[in-house]
Amino acid sequence: MGYFRLDSALIRSGRVDFKQYIGTCSDHQLSQMFIRFRPEGTENNRKRFVKEIRKYNKPVVPAHLQEFFLVHRHKELNHLFEHINDLWQNVQDIQLTEQQQ
Repeated sequence: MGYFRLDSALIRSGRVDFKQYIGTCSDHQLSQMFIRFRPEGTENNRKRFVKEIRKYNKPVVPAHLQEFFLVHRHKELNHLFEHINDLWQNVQDIQLTEQQQ
């Protein structure tokens, strides 16, 4: 998902030593991030979280998932499940901003 573009001068030879493609989250990564950010959640909550995300059939990148957890960190778990679609809201905003430039 290439939503962010760096100026070519920043990534030319000699400036970047290593490029790493991270990609989208697997079910295991979704599960582990849920445990990390919401340790009070039960096993059923974790499974439900993965299932709810996959229901949308949209890709999730780790950075957006981390932001989602941080934005909702003081909310109840039920609030988290009710607002899973927020995961893709910022992605849409970024895409719209890029297209306008």
